[in-house]
Amino acid sequence: MGALQDLGNKEFSITQKEGDKGVLFHHRRRVYDGQFVLLVNTSIDSPCSGSLGADASGIRRWDLHTGEVSAYLYFRKGDLLAGNTDYPVIAYFTLPPSGSLLLFLSNKQDSPVVLEPLGRGGPGSPVGEMTVRRVTPNVLTLDFVEDSVRRAFGLLFREMAEVVHLEEGVFANYSFQSWREISEMRADEKQPHDDWICAVNFEIQIPRVVRLLIFDRVPKQRFHLNRRGVLARDGHCCQYCGRRFPSHQLSLDHVIPRSHGGPTTWENVVCACLKCNTKKGGRTPKEARMKLVCRPLKPKRNPILLQKLNNPKYQIWRTWIDGAPLPAV
Repeated sequence: MGALQDLGNKEFSITQKEGDKGVLFHHRRRVYDGQFVLLVNTSIDSPCSGSLGADASGIRRWDLHTGEVSAYLYFRKGDLLAGNTDYPVIAYFTLPPSGSLLLFLSNKQDSPVVLEPLGRGGPGSPVGEMTVRRVTPNVLTLDFVEDSVRRAFGLLFREMAEVVHLEEGVFANYSFQSWREISEMRADEKQPHDDWICAVNFEIQIPRVVRLLIFDRVPKQRFHLNRRGVLARDGHCCQYCGRRFPSHQLSLDHVIPRSHGGPTTWENVVCACLKCNTKKGGRTPKEARMKLVCRPLKPKRNPILLQKLNNPKYQIWRTWIDGAPLPAV
């Protein structure tokens, strides 16, 4: 199996990239609603890349350390980046030396990450929360999230959008074809902050900003109250003791408890460490003789988006985001 090139049948196939020096092993286990696939690169020196085709409705990733289930980027038959596959879905993988990947190939038709194929007219409608932010009337900033990347490439291919890329302080616009050609020239000199998609016959860089050429309205910028947003707004600091904690040691606390009629709003929910949350219990801060570090307010912009601006890979977003915090010196 070390020289694996194509292990396939009518339901499943793995193809290792030509010239790849990794040593790929796989193991499959069927369950009632799909099958698990474990990919392992046993080489300690070389990475391993390839593609996986399957008769499935969707693909999810299982974290081998935490058990967390998350979306995994895949393409449907007929999509541009799917190539000439005979399977309903295809996904690409790259394993580092001694790396592994556990995927679940779902048979359910209501897969949460399925979008309409890129080849059909009109943009696909995602199921679930999207992390695409339109920050001016015709600009989309893209995070490396499966739904937004797939939709962006669909818009580019249908000439409904173009890539906006910053080069040596100057913004340049690219169509899908010209961006593909630029990506091929850059493929041998990839930067640490770049993200790439490996298609069947070529690699293409994921753009950070896409400008829409055709749109009918400007959607309202909404962001929902959730755990990630509250932790990002409060900087992962307990709002009672002021100490900073990792995410798994933090919880959400209603300043005015729900038992007292307190609402679940940005103005009444704060980040609290487990010790302080337990101490406060179902009481108000005054009743518990505890003080808030800061008064909770609804942020003007998505705090998760603003948090990402501290990452060098998203510096280009600052141009289109009003009130973005300046980088720390």
